[in-house]
Amino acid sequence: MSTIHSMNLTEMDYHGQTQMCWISPRLHQLKLKSLNDEKNTENQFINQPDFKIDFINYLKKYKKIEIDQLVQDVSMYDFTPIKAEFLSSAPGNYEINLENNNINNKEILFGYGKLYQLFHKHKLTIDRVNSNKKTKFVAQVSSIAAPFDSNSSNIFTHILNPIMVDNKEIVLQPGLKSVHDAMLTHQYEPVLIWPTVDEVMNAMFGYLSGFALFFQKERKFNNFSYKNQYEVIKNFFYRWSSKNKNDLGLAGRKFVSPHVKTYTSTSNEFENVNWFLLTSANLSKFAWGGPTRGYGSKGDARDKNTIHKYEIKSFEAGILIHPELYKIEGEKETNSVVELVPVFGSDELEDNFNNIINDIKGEAIRVPIRFPYDIPLTKYSQGDEPWDAVAKEKAIANANGSTSLS
Repeated sequence: MSTIHSMNLTEMDYHGQTQMCWISPRLHQLKLKSLNDEKNTENQFINQPDFKIDFINYLKKYKKIEIDQLVQDVSMYDFTPIKAEFLSSAPGNYEINLENNNINNKEILFGYGKLYQLFHKHKLTIDRVNSNKKTKFVAQVSSIAAPFDSNSSNIFTHILNPIMVDNKEIVLQPGLKSVHDAMLTHQYEPVLIWPTVDEVMNAMFGYLSGFALFFQKERKFNNFSYKNQYEVIKNFFYRWSSKNKNDLGLAGRKFVSPHVKTYTSTSNEFENVNWFLLTSANLSKFAWGGPTRGYGSKGDARDKNTIHKYEIKSFEAGILIHPELYKIEGEKETNSVVELVPVFGSDELEDNFNNIINDIKGEAIRVPIRFPYDIPLTKYSQGDEPWDAVAKEKAIANANGSTSLS
């Protein structure tokens, strides 16, 4: 069985933070006549989903003897029951071929390059899916790192959003104007779910509930890059929970701060979602990658217009769920409409008929996706402030009975 989670295994993370995990169906060993037979070794990947190949490519990047043995063990299992894509990050330098979009997975990519690859391969960009509807792109994270350049560019608004809308440029030009122009052209809205100071202080463990949340609006002795980044992303902040409800909310996590990281998009206010990503990757160039040269890193002279180069510095793992995965049953592709339906406080659909409903008469296949936050989303009001490093320091000082920070 494979498990992907977005948590650290500490007592505080387990008891005091909202976590989330994905568990695969039970996997069985492939039926091979001989494990040493070269032809059978090749058969380990015939008719296997991309998940298996991508997962093994990720494990190999560790270059550890123990993990290499795990690769051998994993190779012997049948991954066909898995209805997900494996999307990971691994340290290294990579290139995205903008000419053919790497649709055939000829290149082994990680981070935002892999996201680009998967979105084009499965036609998940909104220009191809919902061009006539306004789409929300939602990032819900527990850390917002420094911008990926010295200007005002953010991983979410300037790289991930353009990939999701099939923009001609992978990286938008620095600043807020390029984001607004892209929003107007492609009819989308970036949404960044981040707890307010009040939400953290009113959470189950008070200011301790914010210890796993990392964000800086500005930084001493910095060339204004943090402040410039905040000027862009503050326009897209939404609360972790619904402000107008006194109860626990739909998800039941109102008083449990997030450590989970999720990304999704919806074109009909969450009646369903276009895709859903659960990952360990926060909004940072270490996790997703960053252009290796300047804000829009292009290749050298021979391939200047077609090659985008980027670098990743950390390992991350996640699973991407999209409708196409549920259109294939066995070796047949169905024509049924697939809907990814948000559910709250449960892993099952409200009608409790089946986790996945596939009516013989051709009705929609409805796949439940557990959400950690409430809908409808609540945008920051004028008095709301995001939980950041300064708020954390003030809360610690107040808890220690101090009136000033040193």
